[in-house]
Amino acid sequence: REDNWYYKETKQMVDYEKIIKELNKNKEKPISLFFVAQMDELVDTWTIIFAADWVTDKNIHSTYAKISKLIDKNGSKSDIDKVSRIWIFNSNHYLVKELLKLSDKSELNEIKINGNTIHRGTIIYPKK
Repeated sequence: REDNWYYKETKQMVDYEKIIKELNKNKEKPISLFFVAQMDELVDTWTIIFAADWVTDKNIHSTYAKISKLIDKNGSKSDIDKVSRIWIFNSNHYLVKELLKLSDKSELNEIKINGNTIHRGTIIYPKK
């Protein structure tokens, strides 16, 4: 995986591996997906898609705050500014299920999932 665009371009940005390690500290509540993607064709920004079984309507805002704080802690100001969206879902969400079907690929290019175009993307967690 070190040969794909994520490791070449974003490894120097936000250290997502540290964020995943922190989010997976509670072994009884592991995360199910951490995905980084370029979804805007003309703008160099990144979307993070996060999922876990324990995400609910009641804790989605606190989960967002936690992930956002971890991103701030593990990246420089200019790198953090490139993160334009953080999408948080329960593991049962259809988009998460579709992405997990592709988790054996190290890199996703020009893929449409339910009307969303992923120009470039990498599933950081789980690793196959």
